[in-house]
Amino acid sequence: LFQSAQIAALDRVFDLTIGQSEAELTAPVTAMRQALIRDGLIELVFAAAVALVFALSITRPLGRILTTLQRVRQGAGALAVPDTKRHDEIGKIARALKGFAKVLAENRQLAEESAFKNAAFEGSSAPLVLVDRDMRIAYANPAFQRLVEDNLVALQAMSIDVRPDGLVGRSMDLFQPDPEQVRGI
Repeated sequence: LFQSAQIAALDRVFDLTIGQSEAELTAPVTAMRQALIRDGLIELVFAAAVALVFALSITRPLGRILTTLQRVRQGAGALAVPDTKRHDEIGKIARALKGFAKVLAENRQLAEESAFKNAAFEGSSAPLVLVDRDMRIAYANPAFQRLVEDNLVALQAMSIDVRPDGLVGRSMDLFQPDPEQVRGI
């Protein structure tokens, strides 16, 4: 690239020609462009590495917790919950899941025991009744209902107004000649 000009100085006219190669002229811009590209690529690689580490540190533990949640939902018994020793939000979630799984397992055990006891209570040939703290009948098994039905005439003769299918909610006091004495036991 060349540029010519005439310059008047000292009562004379001078021809001035300035020349500079295009490469020399654009060298600073080219160097800056290459530095920007290089720095941009370095930053892109660094950002990708940070994103990968971040993604793996969250997605893998959450995936393990999700798998554990699915096993809990399917009724798995005692199971190990991963990542409970972590000191971040993932660890908090894992510890909460562990507590939830424990309570759920205990509730399942209680439900099984209750079903077993209920079947025994329901199927017992002995007349059994459950009462609340106020001595109101909460449940009467079929044997107790049969006992009341078989003795309905005798109960009515004693002025006890009761029906075998209407026992729940009634006070046990109706079957007692001295309710206060029984309540004191």
